[in-house]
Amino acid sequence: MRERVEFLQKLGLSIDDINEYPLMIGCSVRKNMIPVLAYLEKIGILRPKLVLNASVVVELVPVVKFLRGLDVEKQDIEVSRGTMSTSVAYLVSIGVSPRDIGPMVMQYPFVLGMRIGTVIKPFVDYLVSLGLPKKILARMLEKRTYLLGYGLEETLKPNVDCLVSVGIRREALASVVAQYPQILRLPLKAKTSSQLYLFSLKLKMDPEGFARVIEKMPQIVSLHQHLTMKPVEFLLGRGIASEDVAKSLRRL
Repeated sequence: MRERVEFLQKLGLSIDDINEYPLMIGCSVRKNMIPVLAYLEKIGILRPKLVLNASVVVELVPVVKFLRGLDVEKQDIEVSRGTMSTSVAYLVSIGVSPRDIGPMVMQYPFVLGMRIGTVIKPFVDYLVSLGLPKKILARMLEKRTYLLGYGLEETLKPNVDCLVSVGIRREALASVVAQYPQILRLPLKAKTSSQLYLFSLKLKMDPEGFARVIEKMPQIVSLHQHLTMKPVEFLLGRGIASEDVAKSLRRL
């Protein structure tokens, strides 16, 4: 493993980059990384992070030719032509603009290798069942295609259940997701617990009030506590009662 990490760091990847896609550590330097990198350099791609477990002859060469037909240059993905065609067609059918398919692939290449029936459609159907309109969902995927890479059962559903458990109303779930799509992939249970404790300690805010704050400003769950409390402490330092600060937050 050390050899693989050192090799990736020599390419310019940071530990954060590796943590973002830990599967690359499972790739063999000699069997996967070097052959794939050599091929990618021929078509002008430098230091790729997402295709180290692909086969050059069987997967990358045919796929690059197909992607150029979508105006995606210098790209690769480890999927079959049939899977890519149906994935593109389905994304367009839910409202994704055809001209945005290329940028989506550049942003998150694995989207074209995802099965419609087992990955993309269940993801879409679940968010639509929460009340999220397909039009908004399509815009969300255009900008944050990587969300499709998070498991429905492993990440999305537990996070939605967590939101409900902290008091988010079911009718507000779609709004929360639309405002802050990244909330679907956060370690939400830990973050909401720590933020709720902080708000309760500093502002005497009850769980219901905290839930209303999340509904109006869901980004607050991912803020560092120092950033969260800085404006609060400023107001408290000016003599404003903690109850009044809490009321102001609920009215945001």
